[in-house]
Amino acid sequence: MGRLRSNWRWDKNNLPQTRDKLNYKQREHIFDKVYKLVTKHYFDPKFNGTDWPTIAQSCRQEIVAVDEPDAFETAMHGLLRRLGTSHTGFFHQSVRRVPARLAVGASFSRNATDGGAHWVASDVHGGGPAELAGLKPGDVLVSVNDRPILPPEQPMFAMGAEFALAIRRADEQHTLRVVVPLPRSRKQPYCEPRAVESSQLDQNTGYLKVSILPGLLGLDVAREIDSAVAELSSCDRLILDLRGHLGGGLGVLRLMSYLTPGKIPIGFTLSRKRAELGYEKEKLPRLDRCRLISRIRLG
Repeated sequence: MGRLRSNWRWDKNNLPQTRDKLNYKQREHIFDKVYKLVTKHYFDPKFNGTDWPTIAQSCRQEIVAVDEPDAFETAMHGLLRRLGTSHTGFFHQSVRRVPARLAVGASFSRNATDGGAHWVASDVHGGGPAELAGLKPGDVLVSVNDRPILPPEQPMFAMGAEFALAIRRADEQHTLRVVVPLPRSRKQPYCEPRAVESSQLDQNTGYLKVSILPGLLGLDVAREIDSAVAELSSCDRLILDLRGHLGGGLGVLRLMSYLTPGKIPIGFTLSRKRAELGYEKEKLPRLDRCRLISRIRLG
């Protein structure tokens, strides 16, 4: 399930051409379209155990009544987040409100501090806007552009903009200037941090972090993984860090090839339709890891 865009520039159905206020019928149309899309195409017919259709219908009137564009977008995003899957969300094509994990390459976790609940930086990807600005894991977020951001409101950022992040670190407050680049594609707005980082922690332990697997086939990142693994070949143990991973393409198969040296099949093909009809795992078609990985290695 990918991210869902609130594409408010459609010519059909009398939707507005810009980010102006939506009237009630337009908000109803967007809500119902998203509801239909999720209920029909979400990969799990049990909606990740959330009974999401009932939740959505119980929130419908409240969300549709929100007439301020940013607040409506936030409400729709919050509803989709209740599916409990990390890569499902709702945003306007102007990419003004993109989650921190995608926009600045940093994840924030809700933590209780002496001053109450705050967002604390957990994963900060190397080469991302947050890391370049000096953000470190453990930093407590105080405000964004002088506006306090506290749970449950999540840190959101506009792509192609600059922000002042006030953070608290070891009882000292600092201001970091975070520059968020424009995305390569507005269909999938995210910054691109360093995809692969590696180091040798001691004589026997290697560390490999993969933050994103960009590209359709992932040829470049596959080669980076090869290079990193070669550098760590003398290690007996490997720590693989996928925390805060941004997702991506078929480059994951190169990583899998190192984790399954016995050429074990990587899983089963399971469609939404098959999940609805029921299935026995043993009778599902198996994915041939060797055949799929060859698509990358041919490059």
